[in-house]
Amino acid sequence: MSGEAAHPGYRDDLVWLPILKGYSGRFDIGYEKFRAAISQDPTLPEQIRLLIICAVAAVKKDLAILHSSVERAKAIGIDRRSLLGVAMTCFISRGMLASELLLDTAAQVYPLPDDVSEHAPDADDVHEAATAHFKGVYGTLPGFIAVLNDHSQAAVDSWYLMTMARREEGHLDAKTVELILCAINVAEHQPEFIATHARGARAAGASEDELVAAAMITLPYVGLASWLSAAKGFANE
Repeated sequence: MSGEAAHPGYRDDLVWLPILKGYSGRFDIGYEKFRAAISQDPTLPEQIRLLIICAVAAVKKDLAILHSSVERAKAIGIDRRSLLGVAMTCFISRGMLASELLLDTAAQVYPLPDDVSEHAPDADDVHEAATAHFKGVYGTLPGFIAVLNDHSQAAVDSWYLMTMARREEGHLDAKTVELILCAINVAEHQPEFIATHARGARAAGASEDELVAAAMITLPYVGLASWLSAAKGFANE
């Protein structure tokens, strides 16, 4: 697998890049090493790398990278429903705009869906299932869920239902989802949430190398300094 194909997030048409590379030989060498360290890292398969890039590009509103990444996803056979799972993940993590950008881009590249889920859970069972789910994930009902639950059980139920939709209808396994969420929060410099999702990724079978690789994929978008947030999050057991 070539490094360039594995990481379409690099663009060579940027005006500032040749200026900086031409001005400083050390920057040029450093940039190429930086690029190679990320692009040629074999830790994560290309499919997962692309899903991470799609999520981060949507969150950072980089439409050029988002479009090229979605096109690459289709070219290597990533199912449209996997991108829908990423869009659900973006909605839960960062709201409507990131999700809408990804869905709009996917609609330009993939054919329109012809399958509609008919799964409709029994509303009477939702809240019990929701609290059981969050207790199962965190070992107990965490404070931030408990506070929301005291104010609005419907909000907790909606969080649970969207999480289950992402898991069961978005064609993403738990480890992939948690790695995507780690990357999103590295891109947003959020060590507390990185720690939460790193624990989830480890519980789903992710190795430390996979966590680091997921974080490094975000660095071209938010800079090497974002590694500080990643390191703090990974160290917070």
